[in-house]
Amino acid sequence: MKILYISKYASYNPYGMDTRHIYLSRELVKKGNDVTLYLSDSNHQLKKLPIDYSQNIDGINVRWIKTTKYQKAYGIRRILSWFNFEVKLRKELKKHTNVDLVIISSLSLLSIFNGIYIKKKHKSKLVFEIRDIWPLVLRRISSITRINPFYQFLSFAEKKGYKEADLIVGTMPNLESHVSSTINQKKKVIWIPHLINPNLNYLETHSHREELKAFRMNFKFVVCYAGSINRSSSIELLLKSAVSESMESIGFAILGDGPLLDELRLKYSSKNIQFFDKIPQEEVVSFLNECDILYDGYLKSDIYKFGNSRNKYVEYCLAAKPVLIGYSGFPLFFDEEQCGIIVEPESVEAIIKGIQLLVNKDQMDLDKMGENAHRFATNYLNVSVQTEKLLDAIAV
Repeated sequence: MKILYISKYASYNPYGMDTRHIYLSRELVKKGNDVTLYLSDSNHQLKKLPIDYSQNIDGINVRWIKTTKYQKAYGIRRILSWFNFEVKLRKELKKHTNVDLVIISSLSLLSIFNGIYIKKKHKSKLVFEIRDIWPLVLRRISSITRINPFYQFLSFAEKKGYKEADLIVGTMPNLESHVSSTINQKKKVIWIPHLINPNLNYLETHSHREELKAFRMNFKFVVCYAGSINRSSSIELLLKSAVSESMESIGFAILGDGPLLDELRLKYSSKNIQFFDKIPQEEVVSFLNECDILYDGYLKSDIYKFGNSRNKYVEYCLAAKPVLIGYSGFPLFFDEEQCGIIVEPESVEAIIKGIQLLVNKDQMDLDKMGENAHRFATNYLNVSVQTEKLLDAIAV
């Protein structure tokens, strides 16, 4: 098949981290398909810009689109860059002939209009990939209302995409419920969570090995959080738990960076808390493997009734350690696969009880939880398995 894969915020090494688009594209190429990936050079997560805007990476035809730059992730220039990307992309898409499949991956939602254009022009199949439920997410992270014209425009784009798509792919397991309620129509929806990048070679060591070893010598158990240090992951609730008297004998390792790092570092200086600077992705599993319990948290929100799948869960599972998550919503696989426990979100008391429950388990039980997590990752977060699932769903 001739496949066009479009995602404004796709990236790959050395310009940024490999996103799912690049390793799904690699797998599609391996299966004999002709894949062209369109992406933008206006992306706040890029480490550097390309010199050559037309490349071939592992058989993938990569086409960068020069797009209006922005500084603020939530500024007006970022929105302008969405429109600019689509206008320039359309000129490139007009050059194609005989397209069999077009995959549109949000964000940006606006790319769905170019996807519909390709579908109509070439009578190709259209896949709409949803990684965040916009514009619903926008209402949760800003003061925008339903009557805002921009919100209404995004809502129109979302509904149009759902109606026109031959297949909808979500990184959240209960997306079908949202799609059905949004357009009052039954559509084919499948779940493909964040996947293991087969081209990423995880190392057996990490930059903080000596520092972490010295820290954990003082504690029988170490609870670790890895990822962005922001409000949405409820990091401060974990730290509030750490300074509780009942947690004095347990160490808390915080790995990563983010907008709250400096503030929390100053606020929480207890002996059983240590912050570790962000490390390369290939070192993360080794760091996590030297801890005992892995933590993640969510804020209370009805958006999670559709489920969730965070990038970090790949590394959490590969580390083969039990996971504690503060969460309420559609069941997460950690609970179903018996590789962790879910507690009430936004509750220090629930976090403390969850940690105590895990600490008091036999080591054999903890090891079993870790094994279950690792097995789930290798069997289900496998890009080859999920690419076959995608192609099978398209063919039906």
